[in-house]
Amino acid sequence: MLSYSTSQLFDLNAIVKASEAIQSEMNIENLPRAALEIILEAASAQKGCLILEKNQQLFVEAIKNQEDSNKIINKSIPVTDCIDIPQDIINHAIIFQESIVVQNAADSIYNHDIYIERHKCKSILCIPINFQNNFIGIIYLENTVKTNAFTSLKLETIRILVSQIAIAVKNARLFASEQQKSRILKLRTEIDSTLARSSDLQQMLQKCTEIISFHLDMAFARIWIHHPQQKVLKLQASAGMYTHIDGSHSCIPVGKYKIGLIAKENKPHITNSVQTDERTSDKQWAIREGMIAFAGYPLIADSQLMGVMAMFSKKPMSQNTLEVLGNIAKEIAITVKRKNIEAALQQQEQQYRSIFETVNDGLSIFDLETGKAVAVNPTLCQMYGYSSQEFMTLNPSDYIHSDYLYLFNNFITTVKSGEDFSCQAMVIHKNGTLFDIEVKATSFIYNGKPHALVIARDIQERNQAQKALKQRTQELEKTLLQLQSTQSQLIQTEKISQLGQLVAGVAHEVNNPVSFISGNLSHAENYTKDLFNLLNLYRQEFPNPGDVIAEEIEAIDLEYLTEDLPKMISSMKLGTDRIKDIMQSLRNYSRTSSDEKKAVNLHEGLDTTLMILSHRLKAKPQRPAIQIVKNYAELPLVECYYGQINQVFMNLISNAIDALDESNQGKSYQEVSQNPNIITLTTEKDASWITIIIADNGTGIPLQIKDKLFDAFFTTKVEGKGTGLGLSISYQIITQKHGGTLDCITSPGNGAKFIIKIPI
Repeated sequence: MLSYSTSQLFDLNAIVKASEAIQSEMNIENLPRAALEIILEAASAQKGCLILEKNQQLFVEAIKNQEDSNKIINKSIPVTDCIDIPQDIINHAIIFQESIVVQNAADSIYNHDIYIERHKCKSILCIPINFQNNFIGIIYLENTVKTNAFTSLKLETIRILVSQIAIAVKNARLFASEQQKSRILKLRTEIDSTLARSSDLQQMLQKCTEIISFHLDMAFARIWIHHPQQKVLKLQASAGMYTHIDGSHSCIPVGKYKIGLIAKENKPHITNSVQTDERTSDKQWAIREGMIAFAGYPLIADSQLMGVMAMFSKKPMSQNTLEVLGNIAKEIAITVKRKNIEAALQQQEQQYRSIFETVNDGLSIFDLETGKAVAVNPTLCQMYGYSSQEFMTLNPSDYIHSDYLYLFNNFITTVKSGEDFSCQAMVIHKNGTLFDIEVKATSFIYNGKPHALVIARDIQERNQAQKALKQRTQELEKTLLQLQSTQSQLIQTEKISQLGQLVAGVAHEVNNPVSFISGNLSHAENYTKDLFNLLNLYRQEFPNPGDVIAEEIEAIDLEYLTEDLPKMISSMKLGTDRIKDIMQSLRNYSRTSSDEKKAVNLHEGLDTTLMILSHRLKAKPQRPAIQIVKNYAELPLVECYYGQINQVFMNLISNAIDALDESNQGKSYQEVSQNPNIITLTTEKDASWITIIIADNGTGIPLQIKDKLFDAFFTTKVEGKGTGLGLSISYQIITQKHGGTLDCITSPGNGAKFIIKIPI
């Protein structure tokens, strides 16, 4: 027998108090944290965790993973998913079920463990927890301050406490099992009471989810009802952390997602590893919310799918719990079917009552086999002008207009199939006048046989009012479009007018000094020639000018000067000529105010537009220059409003440049160079039309917006970059002002092609 003196560190009094504290905790949820806290203190350890076996799987139930914090976290995650423990040591202890003492982790065989390398562990202790020679878990302890921390006396203390933890775990689990039985008994009692007494189906299902969620400590529970005609499951009840029944899970197609597959397969889906389950669509949500288990059951009654019941839990579900849930699912399914039958009977009763509640409309009952009316109310007789006896002898062709007679056959077929029928038709009064009616019909049991209950309403006045309203609406829409068109034209005309004045003014102001420079350059060229001729004569007459002149000739490099100066003057003349051409193009483009058509060269208009937009076509840091391909045919002079045509060219070519710049986004300079941006200008002529085609090789225009391209104020550009008027006004200029057409041919990825046709 061991004996201990007061000088020893083996504090029996502390052990007894710690053991009592462990044994006093009977709550299986709180025990792991309390036990870990006691054993950490007894071992003078800064970190550690308690691992327990549940359902033949090991879970980290409590952990302290920060040495500078006193906080112990209750967890219930699989050991293999925990990154806060050294997996090599834990796995060794699990496999061999033996204690592992590492007094210096850096020099041990485990020093290559990722966790040990990252946290620079000092001393480590890992002890299996056994109860009556059965392995039930592991205690892991870590001293981050010093090596050789776990002395033989501390190891003996820890082993005694571990044995107490084993007993406490077994007792707590036994106590929890008894509590579970009590909760299940109460659960079954409340469920049975709810199913027997509730009259409203949705309220009954909601109460069931609340009972399940409360008594079984589920994170949340839900019930969906099957709608076979639509082949969907509609959420009817939800309790726990989620109580709403709308959102993405409110309607689930059969066969899709976790819930839909349960309905399709007609078998439960159960897992205690939600976070790794292949049917968990959002594993990040499961990890974030700490979900551990899932149980889903099809609600089947008499081989008929009634719905699905499903629960999520933040702790594993025992086999006993799963059996109870399976039985509850069967009871709910039977009750749902019974409620559906009751609802069907109530609906039939309401249909009978509706005959008397809707006497202001024409009512009739039709035999679905003969197609004859077997009962009519006075309102219907007044509507058609017949007595009840007369009407019941009529054939459908006697009171239904021939154009609408096919609807009667549709009515018979639809109601026979069990569906409701509705339509509008034109019928015949006894005196021969025609009037409109609205008909609604539903299946109806009359004298024990299937019939149709038909409600007819005279809508002649309503249709006339709707027709007048529709006509008025169309007139207003037309007026609004005209106003929008006029407004857009006024805005654009004002802009073009101001731009034309500005361009003309700039061209005029620039042209005067350029003309002055250009004119003087000609004189300067002649004067230079004269001076060079005189200089040559001097050199011929005085070949030896003297040392001073010779030195100056050499200093100014006279030979190079006489050669380069004429070239310089020539290049200056080319530059001034280029400026004059640009100014002339600007003046031509600014001629927008003419009210008369003139015969013009359309190629000049295209080239002028390209010259004005040349700054946008040039190479940029993010792309090479946009290539212009001209396929010009021989065109005659065309009668048109030259300024307006130039405006169309400007809008279409500017849009093509915008489209190419947009297609370049996200591409490198090299990628754009391999597939260069190209704008192709093509002109054609036939006997009646001049055709101008402006095409780009951008990404094209989405087909869903193609029909809106020429609508006023419609734009695909970002806010502030486009007004949505350019294409609308261009369309009006071509179609209304010139009697031509403007069309767009495009497909995604193949660019866009705008085709202008002007009559000759």
